Amino acid sequence: MTENVASEEDENFPAHPGTGSLTLTAPTITSPASPLASSSAVILPLAHHKVLDRSERRRKDSLTGAANRQTILTAIDRVLRTLVPTSPDATLLYIDLIDFREVNDNFGQEIGDRLLCEVAARIRELFPGESLVGRIFSDEFAMLLRGEPPTPGSTQLATLQRSFETPFMIGDLGITIGASIGGVVLADPKTPAAEALMLSEEAMKMVKMGEKESVYMADAEMVHAILLRHHLNEMIREAVQKNWFFLLYQPIVDLETGEASGAEALLRIRDQQGSVFPASEFLTAIDRTRHQITVDKWVLDELVHSVKLSRSDLLKFGGFRIAINLSPEILTVKGHADHCLSILKKAGISPGSLSVEIEEGPLLRDNPILLDNLEKMRSEGAEIAIDHFGTHQINLMNLATLPITTVKIDRSYLDGLLPNHPRQAALLASLVAIARNMSFKIVAEDVDNPNLTEHLSSLGCKSAQGYLFGKPMPMGDLLLFIKGLKEESKAQK
Repeated sequence: MTENVASEEDENFPAHPGTGSLTLTAPTITSPASPLASSSAVILPLAHHKVLDRSERRRKDSLTGAANRQTILTAIDRVLRTLVPTSPDATLLYIDLIDFREVNDNFGQEIGDRLLCEVAARIRELFPGESLVGRIFSDEFAMLLRGEPPTPGSTQLATLQRSFETPFMIGDLGITIGASIGGVVLADPKTPAAEALMLSEEAMKMVKMGEKESVYMADAEMVHAILLRHHLNEMIREAVQKNWFFLLYQPIVDLETGEASGAEALLRIRDQQGSVFPASEFLTAIDRTRHQITVDKWVLDELVHSVKLSRSDLLKFGGFRIAINLSPEILTVKGHADHCLSILKKAGISPGSLSVEIEEGPLLRDNPILLDNLEKMRSEGAEIAIDHFGTHQINLMNLATLPITTVKIDRSYLDGLLPNHPRQAALLASLVAIARNMSFKIVAEDVDNPNLTEHLSSLGCKSAQGYLFGKPMPMGDLLLFIKGLKEESKAQK
């Protein structure tokens, strides 16, 4: 989704270096000084701002006097329209203040507002001339720089970073606040202004999340990755609204009998053109969006609906369980287990026919709500499985106390077994031995080589899942597949 950008030219910001500049000043504080209740410092309150005329109100942030979001977008648009791709001369930086909320909580909004004014003023002073500073949202700023783009570790970026090490003086009160800074070089004239701003914000978020250093300039590869993730996020939002999701079921096979002992429900997206997106692409994107819980609820409802319609056929295959992946987000919702059990009861489905899968990572955190939900599901007969077992450093003592019934061995432990690799084989054998000694059921994931099945069986791994046995399929096809395996097993006896 592309945000509209005003077409009006901003006469104050140059399209090319050397043709002028926009000079903005912070509001002048004219009211008498007032003491801060919890400090002897003298604070100059923001009781009276300079009155902005109609033109200024349209272009500037009313608090700081910096450019507003629309002015920044308009300036980005003008720069992009005059850009020479072979020699880009514009950089967009996004600045987010760290723990700004604490300033408001500790000193009050008046001090927080004054701090924002001081931040805007300092940034403008660092880069006079060919630059535009704007306040985008609350404690977030953007800066459009003209001239040769700064490189990682450049003097410009280092100066900006160091500027936040010096306390901001609010009267006699000095406040030090950090900043996460991300940026992108404007190199493609076809980039919409709103998209350019989003790219710089995403680069900032990587710093904020600890994925990058305190100042990060996104390169071409990262820009491509960000755009792909943004596209997937937009697609997920649309998929939620237009119900593009559907479930497929991949069989889990008993290696001793050759029959299907269960299946895993797998989420897929089919867009309006009919294209089906690989789970490896969109599942990670769902984890980053606010729609995770909505999607989880849809999966449960759809699974229950599908099983209810096929219940008479599934009952013919005694002990058959369907596994469902639940995110830590929904498992940390208080009472979610009761919600799930209520839905199953209304549909006449036994909790014992369900297996709840969760990855190791969330189990490393001591979350009583998550554990309570898992224990509740287990107490009613549902199995609890650790997905991708062995990929995190889970404490074995914790493993002994969790309500776990099943572990699913990650495929990374199978890689390297063929041709035979002694250490890899020993590692897999140890993992399986731990699970067996703790009386867990064991399922090997993503098995696609027939030579592995005998080795897995010899270790004590009784079940497996993967394209070797069956690809993900609709429920109707799954029922036929299960029936076929059962008939084939009988014929071999």
